[in-house]
Amino acid sequence: MSAHVLAWRAVGLRAFEAGVAAVRPDKLVMEAVAVTGSGEAKHLLVLGESIPIPGGVSLIAFGKASILMARAAERKLGPALSRGVVIAQPSAESCPERCRDLKSEVHVGSRGNLPDAAAQAAAGRALAMAADAKAGQVVLVLISGGGSALLPLPALPLTLEDKIATIKIMTAAG
Repeated sequence: MSAHVLAWRAVGLRAFEAGVAAVRPDKLVMEAVAVTGSGEAKHLLVLGESIPIPGGVSLIAFGKASILMARAAERKLGPALSRGVVIAQPSAESCPERCRDLKSEVHVGSRGNLPDAAAQAAAGRALAMAADAKAGQVVLVLISGGGSALLPLPALPLTLEDKIATIKIMTAAG
């Protein structure tokens, strides 16, 4: 390969790496979320919007990047975080040993990228936590790709099996 081609290849590789680094889920959360003030005057800043949080923040994160997003959010929220539920797909990143630093409960579901009973139970836990939020408490929800398989709560009379069958039909149809 010529030196000219190698130089352009290196430029292309640097551009690709910069693009990937710019959209890292943890980096985006770190840039988008902040907490200001203290006590009753504490505010959650999300993309510049200020939300009073005298009752603190509950966190729900689900999707393929849920662990990275939750870790970044917990770091930014600090003591304002009262509790959290993270629903992740099975991976090395979501294994219990790698999640011990999280304050949030970590649930794993959606093996094979399809909703399953574990994901449905975790989704029920997230819904219960959100429903239990008190006045003055904000629920911050972080969603990444794969979220629909990780938060499967079909409305009755539909069942989890109905949702899985529908997904398989749609996937087969392209």
